[in-house]
Amino acid sequence: MDADAQTVINILAIRWSIEFFEDAKDLLGSDHYQLMSVEAILRFWTLIACLSCFLDEQRAGQDRLATWGDARHAVQDEHQHNLLDWLLSQFQAGLTQQQISVQLALSSC
Repeated sequence: MDADAQTVINILAIRWSIEFFEDAKDLLGSDHYQLMSVEAILRFWTLIACLSCFLDEQRAGQDRLATWGDARHAVQDEHQHNLLDWLLSQFQAGLTQQQISVQLALSSC
């Protein structure tokens, strides 16, 4: 490749923004989602900004969380654990599967 240093830097800068965008989509679990409008792109980057602040706060509270991905996985694990604890308590209280399903449907509205 016969390119001067500035050309190489320019190409790498473009490539970096593309890779960062792909990593951000992957972090949200939306790597298959295609953004088609300016409004959708702005919403996406707003979500990424909020998510990065949240994950940085999570990382600050945990020495073992080195990356955003580590923090995201820790939060997901905690939520799954909390859901299982809640389900167990509901079954132990004598609720049926149908009653719990109704509760979950109402809480998702």
